[in-house]
Amino acid sequence: MKLIVDVYQKYWSFLPLYKSNFCVILISKILGTITSVLIPYFASGIVKYLTIGNYQEALWWIFYFFLASTFKVIFYYFNYYGAARDSQYCYTKLKEKCFHKLASYDLEFSKKKDIDEILQTTSSDIWGITALNDNLSDVIITFLKIIIVVFLISYTSIVVGGIVLIICILYILFTMFFNKKIVYYLHKQRKYQDKIAGIFIEEMNSMEEMKVYHMEEKYYDYFRQTNRLFSDNYRKKRRFADLQSNFLQLLLELGEISIYLVTLYLLWKGNYTVDKIVLVIGYFSLLMTDLKYMLETCVKNMVNKKISIDRLYDLFHYTPKTIDMDGVLSVDNIKGLLEFHHVFTSYGSTKVLKDVSFVIRPRELTAIVGRSGSGKSTILNHILRLYVPDSGVITIDGQDIFQYQDSVYKTNVSVVTQKSFLFQMSIRDNLSLVDSNFSRQQEVCKELGIHDEILSLSKGYHTILEENASNISTRLKQLLSIARSILTNSEILLFDEITSSLDSDTTKQVIKIFKKLAKTHTVILITHKKEVMDSVDHLIIISKGKKVADGSLEDLKDNFYYKDLKNSKSLDDSDGYFS
Repeated sequence: MKLIVDVYQKYWSFLPLYKSNFCVILISKILGTITSVLIPYFASGIVKYLTIGNYQEALWWIFYFFLASTFKVIFYYFNYYGAARDSQYCYTKLKEKCFHKLASYDLEFSKKKDIDEILQTTSSDIWGITALNDNLSDVIITFLKIIIVVFLISYTSIVVGGIVLIICILYILFTMFFNKKIVYYLHKQRKYQDKIAGIFIEEMNSMEEMKVYHMEEKYYDYFRQTNRLFSDNYRKKRRFADLQSNFLQLLLELGEISIYLVTLYLLWKGNYTVDKIVLVIGYFSLLMTDLKYMLETCVKNMVNKKISIDRLYDLFHYTPKTIDMDGVLSVDNIKGLLEFHHVFTSYGSTKVLKDVSFVIRPRELTAIVGRSGSGKSTILNHILRLYVPDSGVITIDGQDIFQYQDSVYKTNVSVVTQKSFLFQMSIRDNLSLVDSNFSRQQEVCKELGIHDEILSLSKGYHTILEENASNISTRLKQLLSIARSILTNSEILLFDEITSSLDSDTTKQVIKIFKKLAKTHTVILITHKKEVMDSVDHLIIISKGKKVADGSLEDLKDNFYYKDLKNSKSLDDSDGYFS
């Protein structure tokens, strides 16, 4: 009971009960229950009057039986209609809430939550809990119905009523015992199910490395171990589920046999009549059907969905770090002078940036370089106002970046990342997300040299992009991301490793684009490609969270860190000076 109360407290905390829908469900269920209780009563009346030869009265009771059956169907139709409306409402609202919540979370959220768990939570978990309100109405009405039916049976015979009551109590106790075991192993099963989904995602994302380094066998061992743990818990859950189904069915059959024996004995003694036996058997059959549905469907669903409710509750109640984005500066004539003043940042107990200071001027092509883990991405996230430094100040045009109004800042600072994301919509619609002016879109694409390539596609700018934009080249995908960034009319353009997956010829083309953009913008590159590094006006070298070099290529030609960087085979390693 405590578990069920906890489920509904959490459920209604993130999705309040839609009262009008619930009223339709509850009222139609009550009316349907009343008619279903009357049906055995009318059936016994038919038997009673047939046995005494009063056929005219029996016909009236057949008519009453017909009316009760008809109205039962009508009332339950409205019940199903109300339940369907409520499920649709819950599903739609939860999906909307997921979308808005995920959009509002910080970068720490993606570090704490696995993508596979989020996918499960926002899809199957939501779909699985949409019937909870209907289940609650079923439990409430069925419980009251059981009390009424037990009372009516007891009215015919205290002994028979006592037997029925004992059977109901045993059925409830054993069901709750089995449900507890089932939920325990289901929880563990879902845990490993999520891990397996994560393994498949990792396998897809690391396909190249898997083949190059022949990791299939060793990774398969990891998969097999996880799959074995999933199978073990599934088997234990299934064992208790099968025991529950068969044992409870045996209990019902033994109960029915007991009622037959007792009622036949009472009939033999002359204390019972045939019509009462029909009434009791009808009520007992109705009672057991409802009890079985309440416990094995409704209550079981409530208990089983605790895992889904807990995951959605955690998702909706995650508290992102509070960053005040809405400053007082509404001025929209940003020039693009970016400065870091003695910036310190840490993640937990790890210091990531240590006293970093530099100046990036407009109309210059600037690159921030360093090995993996050096702090480059943290600097980028600071510029995007995704993190607040522990100490120090970051300014644009001499003003603290957090003093700008959010709308002003977002229209003046944009980013293109290595994993450029294009939505599954047309090329034009993707560009329209930032600027719906089609002529302007074409103009920018011509500047980037991709206009003709887009027109060569089957539907030109109206070509629908597939998942991950897999139906266009990596080059076109990156250049479309750059086009989208230019269309924002931002003064400060950030490019994070966007040339990492491009070939040499495309990289040279992109460098020309950067140089052209730098004539009118502040352009900042995060890169590990030497050919990009050799093309910039201003170079900032980061190592172990510190700025170790800063200046033009001419200024840095004799710098120890610059020469070490130039002579390195790869900047992907985290050893040496650039860790």
